[in-house]
Amino acid sequence: MENTGNTFDEQGKAAFGEGKYEKASQLFQQAADAYHNENNPLLAAESLNNLSVALVKANRAEEALEAVGGTEKLFEEAGDMKRHAMALGNKAAALEALGKTDEAIELYEMAVKIFHELGEDDLKTFALQAISEINLRKGKLTSTALNAVDALISNPNPTLKQKILKFFFRRFAKL
Repeated sequence: MENTGNTFDEQGKAAFGEGKYEKASQLFQQAADAYHNENNPLLAAESLNNLSVALVKANRAEEALEAVGGTEKLFEEAGDMKRHAMALGNKAAALEALGKTDEAIELYEMAVKIFHELGEDDLKTFALQAISEINLRKGKLTSTALNAVDALISNPNPTLKQKILKFFFRRFAKL
């Protein structure tokens, strides 16, 4: 098997899916290095984002923040706003894991705005849920409730329970 960025990336995704975050981290780093050697900076940056997620899961938040650093700018300069917003979210997750919640919320909110503009409701919902969870841990119940409602309303594939809640929220909003 050839040691290409794509090979390492696929192996990293498989390891991540199996919950082998340390192995996934090694493979995503190898993918990023290979993509860099293949002169493909955008795929290298994507692999660094995957590395960041794996490192957060492996409780290595400082390294996760370092891995994702600068990738959001690279995607923005390339005009890839979806991956730009995803990189902002990954950076926010690393900051959150480091306990830097105010900085994390700021980046999540930037990602929410971009996802909204792009019509990426699933990703927007994920970022809103992250903000809601941070606010809940901080004891900001009003902010938590508002973020949770926003996440619920923007979810394009709600469960039956979420559909019922959406119905009641919409009815309540009309009062």
